[in-house]
Amino acid sequence: MFLSSALLKRVLLLLHLVTSCSADFNDDNKPAHPHIIFVTLRDMGWDDASFHGNPEIPTPNIDRIANHGVILQQYYTTPNCEESVSAFRTGKHPIHYRKPNPEEVVRVTYDIWNYLDIQSYVIREVGSIDCQDTNVPFYPWDVIQKSEYILREHSKLYPLFLQINFPQLHADYPEQVPDEYLERAKHIRFEARRIYAGLVMQLDRAIGHLIRILYDTGVLHNGILVFTTLTGGTKGNNFYTWPSTYPFRGGNGTLWEGGSRGLGFVYSNRIQRRGRVSYGLVHITDWLPTIFRLAGGNPDHVVEGDGMDVWDSINADDYSPRMEILYGIYGNRAAVRVGDFKLIIGESYVPFSPRPLAKGELDNMMKPVTVWDSELECANYPDAIGCWPDISPCLFNVRFDPCERNNVAYFMPQTVEALSYSLNRYNGTAIYRSKRDLDPMEEEYKQTPAYKKTIKKLKKSKTTLDREKIKL
Repeated sequence: MFLSSALLKRVLLLLHLVTSCSADFNDDNKPAHPHIIFVTLRDMGWDDASFHGNPEIPTPNIDRIANHGVILQQYYTTPNCEESVSAFRTGKHPIHYRKPNPEEVVRVTYDIWNYLDIQSYVIREVGSIDCQDTNVPFYPWDVIQKSEYILREHSKLYPLFLQINFPQLHADYPEQVPDEYLERAKHIRFEARRIYAGLVMQLDRAIGHLIRILYDTGVLHNGILVFTTLTGGTKGNNFYTWPSTYPFRGGNGTLWEGGSRGLGFVYSNRIQRRGRVSYGLVHITDWLPTIFRLAGGNPDHVVEGDGMDVWDSINADDYSPRMEILYGIYGNRAAVRVGDFKLIIGESYVPFSPRPLAKGELDNMMKPVTVWDSELECANYPDAIGCWPDISPCLFNVRFDPCERNNVAYFMPQTVEALSYSLNRYNGTAIYRSKRDLDPMEEEYKQTPAYKKTIKKLKKSKTTLDREKIKL
């Protein structure tokens, strides 16, 4: 029995409608692209989350979501909060971008909101990032309440990008910490650290509420959750904030590892290999192209960005495409990492700070549940060579020596020259630095054989580049 062409068309149309309705019912009206929840934390130290092994301040809610996701063990921000914010939003390193003054006319710079708007994302932000030290008491529940309203009112037909900015952790108001948290932190010696621990435990409970809301609304089932700090822990003269950057030296504002090694992890049901530590290099500028790819865009279409798409490294534990990290160039202070090696020059000496210990033996405290290799320890170097970067450049293998204890510059002069070349290459591309700040090691580097050989090659070549503007 054969159907007429008109009847056959009607049957095919009916089958298409039935299939479409069935697909919509099975997908629960899910959007084509995942929801993206980006959470920022102010002034929280790398070692203040107990999933890195420190039992002093328990953070069970943060640990649970981090241990079931991917912990970014080699994740870098910038040493300064304002620069990290601009680096995240524009995907550009601070040497290639700065905020214009109101009277200045500059080129239009696309930020992450522009790229997500192209992909038809609903964009929301809760809380503000004020990089100045604030006197407002720490109260994360306003952020949670506003986030819950957005999540429950959002139509599931459209993908959502929600940036949640928690307030600054600062311990200048003891009365802002409920008594229950102070009681749980009574084993900590110093009062400021005890108050700070109460703030972190309060933050952990707030994040637990956030995770529950994400589950109840179904956003997390089809979403990607990113947690990141904006800098390393704030140290130095800021008495009221006592984060722990162990095992790293230094803190916010310095070029040591503690200044820009960030606390970061990613959770999603879409991740192929979860419950692990990722050692791929990730920089805060990488979030823009990575998020744009997750939103369905082409990361190669990001305009003049310095970031790289690192999703394959996070998702499947592939090699990270990033091989270099520029910590920053600040006058005579500069630092760069290539592979496992880091060159630092001009920075002031900072003594190594051990992990804060609570009263009593650390072994008697309940150890947190950690993922294999999530805790970094300082290697033992009996004959370690010290480092004073303000006197001479220092070289460290920060993969195996994250504490920056053993300066190997004397034994590896060729590596010092190679990283010096990389640093001066960044100097040559710096747009928003004065000429005085462009060449932190120009006079010293011009005496090296590598520089002289490169100059000879340039003179022999027929390149049309302006050699006067090239800094090698």
